[in-house]
Amino acid sequence: MNKVEFFYFADCPNYLLALDILDEALTDENLDWPVEMILVNTEETAVSQKFLGSPSIRICGADLEYSPSEEREYGLKCRVYLSDGKTQGFPPKKLIRDAIQRAKAQNP
Repeated sequence: MNKVEFFYFADCPNYLLALDILDEALTDENLDWPVEMILVNTEETAVSQKFLGSPSIRICGADLEYSPSEEREYGLKCRVYLSDGKTQGFPPKKLIRDAIQRAKAQNP
């Protein structure tokens, strides 16, 4: 089953914008995949969920940017994405759409 997991913490200033961008990307792809909202509110939960920071999105279990084998620091923190050579606190739509395309190719 194709699913999307959206990890965030309540005080994140960028999670609502990221959620809107995710929704736009799914609409662009004509997909109605369910989005599971996962609130991360403790360091323990951050580590157990392998939380890379808020907001984070996994599509079919895969993070938008990193493979599960890559070593990363997990914790209750803001996440930064690279877009057109600049950093920002939310993922660019192209990154989300690319992840959707990979998931569709692996899980037809």
